[in-house]
Amino acid sequence: MQKIKNFIANIYIFFVKLFYKLIRKDFTDKDRHVWLQFLGFVIVGCSNFLVQYIVFTGCFYGLGFNELISNTIGFFISGFNAFFWNNKFVFKVKKSFKESFVILIKTYLAYGATGLLLSSALLYLEISILHIPAFIAPVINLAITTPINFFLNKLWAFNDKSGMKDMFDEDENNSSIE
Repeated sequence: MQKIKNFIANIYIFFVKLFYKLIRKDFTDKDRHVWLQFLGFVIVGCSNFLVQYIVFTGCFYGLGFNELISNTIGFFISGFNAFFWNNKFVFKVKKSFKESFVILIKTYLAYGATGLLLSSALLYLEISILHIPAFIAPVINLAITTPINFFLNKLWAFNDKSGMKDMFDEDENNSSIE
């Protein structure tokens, strides 16, 4: 399993480094750390989607709840799933129960802001105004909301600022290709 994980991470980092070369920016160890966290966040997000989908369909089809109740239950369970795995594998926070509870609440707020509010607003804009097909709009939304959600979770919910200052600093030394 570790070999598969390393293989995926190495391919991912190869493409990130290639992107850095294209924009003529040095790729540092801190950049690597943040980008690997983002990869982990995306993987957790995939598992989160599966949890949300399974809970939603189970509540809707299996228990006969309406779609709003099913979606709400799925949102809360998948939000806890996101908190648990992001805490354990992505941001690796070791806090007291009280501090972890605050992080959990912030996680729900971050997911609510991006997963419910922003995504809903974007869906309306894309489908009703821009006439983008409904089966494409959610994919576009993922490309927009996932990085925002990552930064909300990293910088606010989990309060992990490691690697962020250097990653976005511009200086004259960062303009050369490796």
